[in-house]
Amino acid sequence: MSKLINDLAADLTPVRPARTVRITALAAAIGAAVSLGVLLLVYGVRPDFLSALGTLGFWAKLTLTLGLFAVMLPASARLSVPGGQARWWGMAAGGLVLVFALGGVIEIAMTAPESRLELWLGHSWNECPFWVAGLSLPIFASTMLAMRRLAPVDLKAAGLAAGLMSGAAGASVYAIACNEYSLAFMASWYVAGIALSGLAGFIAGPFLLRW
Repeated sequence: MSKLINDLAADLTPVRPARTVRITALAAAIGAAVSLGVLLLVYGVRPDFLSALGTLGFWAKLTLTLGLFAVMLPASARLSVPGGQARWWGMAAGGLVLVFALGGVIEIAMTAPESRLELWLGHSWNECPFWVAGLSLPIFASTMLAMRRLAPVDLKAAGLAAGLMSGAAGASVYAIACNEYSLAFMASWYVAGIALSGLAGFIAGPFLLRW
């Protein structure tokens, strides 16, 4: 039996980490293009988009969402192959969220008490997480198709990482239309939408990635 296993393994060519990242990134880019098309068709771009490019709040949003995407992309790629681990990438993602959460706490503490709830909720707290999660679906679908070709082993962890990555990409797309600026809002409702996508990936991973 051991000879048979050795013979079967002799011709295996290890998949290079850079290749798995490229495959995962390409799948995410295809899904993001679909998500962007949906956003433009259904929601549209905020009318003051060009002036928003000159605001700190707009770039803070992209720092959070694209930062999480940049962290979870290699995590998803690593978990797409046997033996891959992503513990440090998960810690990096948690650290980025913590920085924004602390910034939000400081921001609220420096705001007049009567304005704190408005600062935290904004005017779209009840729809932002669902837009983020919804826009993540095309990205998640294309990523799942790519990851099935790469033979992940820990299907729950791979699904979670892919869901979080897709949520971060969906949040980046949604940021084009969103006109909320507070760190407290971003750390709460953007992260909630990304977490919803991650939870969906955790649940769906074992079904969609099963060999």
